Amino acid sequence: MDAVLEIVGADTVNESLRSLRREGRLVLVGNVGGRSIELVRPAMSIMREHVILGSAAFARSEYLEAVRMIHEGIIEPHYRTSPLERVNDAYRDIVEGRILGRAVLVP
Repeated sequence: MDAVLEIVGADTVNESLRSLRREGRLVLVGNVGGRSIELVRPAMSIMREHVILGSAAFARSEYLEAVRMIHEGIIEPHYRTSPLERVNDAYRDIVEGRILGRAVLVP
């Protein structure tokens, strides 16, 4: 990935870092502190020359801009949908690294 917006935190911070290409950019948005930051391995980011930025939150206009960019094909979101009844399967796929991006449960 060229860039990752990390909005989940916890263990996903390292997954986001691993998905970045050399000189890729990670943007930490919102409250991703605590255990997630303790798990980060700085050596990997140093060797791969990652750029890590922080943002306390985002404005509504920025959210709308991101949606526009997705709609226009400028950026491509990565997600997989699963029916709500298959929540355990989706969770297992996340834990075992079989999902790139987000897992979205659909009622």
